[in-house]
Amino acid sequence: MTTTLKLVILVLFIVAEVAGLIAILPRIIRQENVWLLYGVLTSSFSAIVGAAFILFFVMN
Repeated sequence: MTTTLKLVILVLFIVAEVAGLIAILPRIIRQENVWLLYGVLTSSFSAIVGAAFILFFVMN
């Protein structure tokens, strides 16, 4: 896989994660649950980091 294709896949994954966050954040903010917000943001960040790791280090 070329580096350009890996970057395109990673950008699409990030866009999907951000779209999911935008969809769910108003519900979390309405509930005023800080721990749920922290958990959602942390899991999204770890998913993006994991996808980058897999794309660039596992799939040569």
